[in-house]
Amino acid sequence: MIGKIIIDRYEVVDAMQGGMGEVFICKDLQNKNNLVALKSYLRDFKDPSIPKLFIKEAKAWIKIGKGEFILSPERIEEIQGRPFIVMPFCKNGNLRDKINNRSISTQKAFEIITQIAIGMYRIGDKENLVHQDLKPENILFDDNNRVLISDLGIVRAINTTNIDNKDIGISQTTAGGTLPYTSPEQLLNKKQLDQRIDIYAIGLIFYEILTGEYAVMGNTEKEFYHKILKGKPPLLNEISSKFGKDC
Repeated sequence: MIGKIIIDRYEVVDAMQGGMGEVFICKDLQNKNNLVALKSYLRDFKDPSIPKLFIKEAKAWIKIGKGEFILSPERIEEIQGRPFIVMPFCKNGNLRDKINNRSISTQKAFEIITQIAIGMYRIGDKENLVHQDLKPENILFDDNNRVLISDLGIVRAINTTNIDNKDIGISQTTAGGTLPYTSPEQLLNKKQLDQRIDIYAIGLIFYEILTGEYAVMGNTEKEFYHKILKGKPPLLNEISSKFGKDC
């Protein structure tokens, strides 16, 4: 796939695949060879409703337009029968990379979470949208290392996976979200989900930035459900001595 030219415009330089989607990093041959990311659902998904729902959610994301701390997609392209959303490529990676590298100071943690909150205020209060899958992998960084919130609604559009009781990875999604960041309301399949589930996810992300540990963790669906519905994460001072006794 590397080096392939797509629809006479995009030259593939890298490709990545996750549990539900895939991303092609490409040179835009019609725009000064600028790097862009083309993202879609996996070809393996057979549900005929997914393409229309994916396009609907992508259009809602594009409609937000350029906003502070929000990644702004450029357009939707149809490639070999699948819709792809075209967005700027963020070379500074995502928040998961920074957490794994333990490269975030306490001051920087507050800056990042503040930027996430400002971006989500625009999405939730101004646009009346719910992200529903806010997590470190969907928090990207621009050339100035400022937050760009990504993947608005895309996971909700393609998440048709039914989870059984076998062991699962921490990236497994359910009820439109990813388990370590899923709210009790999502697990209970509440029909009227609102911006509060995103606020809940922001708190979990902040905990993880500060500690380097998941606030909610389990090896099976049953463990995750129990932790999310009834568990409590360790206090910050139980994880690190840099936090005071009241944390």
